[in-house]
Amino acid sequence: MRFCRVAGADEDFVYVGNRRLPVNYRVVDMGQVRQSHIGGVANKDYGIKELQNRASRGTSADDAVLRQRAQDFKPEFMVDSPNTQYGAPVVNKNGDVIAGNGRVETLRYVYEDNQAGADAYKERLQSMGFDVADMEHPILVREVADDLTTEQQIAIADASNVSEISAFDHASQAIQDSKLLQGTNGAIEWVQKLPITERQRLFLNNGKWDLRALNQRYNDALLAWICATCLLLFLYCDFCVDVCIRIIDFFCVMMSCRCVSYMCFVPMCRFIIILCAGFMLVCLLSVVM
Repeated sequence: MRFCRVAGADEDFVYVGNRRLPVNYRVVDMGQVRQSHIGGVANKDYGIKELQNRASRGTSADDAVLRQRAQDFKPEFMVDSPNTQYGAPVVNKNGDVIAGNGRVETLRYVYEDNQAGADAYKERLQSMGFDVADMEHPILVREVADDLTTEQQIAIADASNVSEISAFDHASQAIQDSKLLQGTNGAIEWVQKLPITERQRLFLNNGKWDLRALNQRYNDALLAWICATCLLLFLYCDFCVDVCIRIIDFFCVMMSCRCVSYMCFVPMCRFIIILCAGFMLVCLLSVVM
């Protein structure tokens, strides 16, 4: 059986960006695969420490997402795919997961709590020509055919963690992020709503939040939320971002102290920002005149 093969190609491959990475499709027991984290705890047997330190798998929110995926498990998302973002996890020759740690952890939860999902996955592997009759916890992996340096493995992991939203321009991303603001109180609550791959990009190499990047993205989301579809207001906010952020921060503090209700947050911020914009316009006109 062949996967991701084109006419004239001598090997199976997976795309990493625009580059083909030769791989071998194998079915092994789960015990032979080493993911970076197990149950939100760093796996001491994982061999790529540089990736383990960067992974965002240690929060209760992450664990809840993976458990939910296990309950809604669809085998087709764990088999073939032309890229590393989806399909069977990509592992090195030692069994360390390079791309797809979350998928491995999801399948572990499937075997623990979703017997119907586990049976469907085994049936899917069987239909693809793999003999899994005597295997209790089989998993299909894409093992890289070549020996890779640590830097090359990190590059593959980074490519697999680029989500569709990352391809958007800055404004589009802010608009998408703003849709997750409702019901949150502060950047930390908001960031927990982001997809796991998006949260990973906001961590430093030591596993702690990159607060500067986190706050910048959160503030951009707030600006997009407040501006809504008002182009002039957006342009003003983009031009005078520091003023707008100070106004937003003030109302965030007021809201956290329950001096301002959630429902009043956006209209009040928008009203004050419009007043500031009007004041600046009057000052500008007076100078010109």
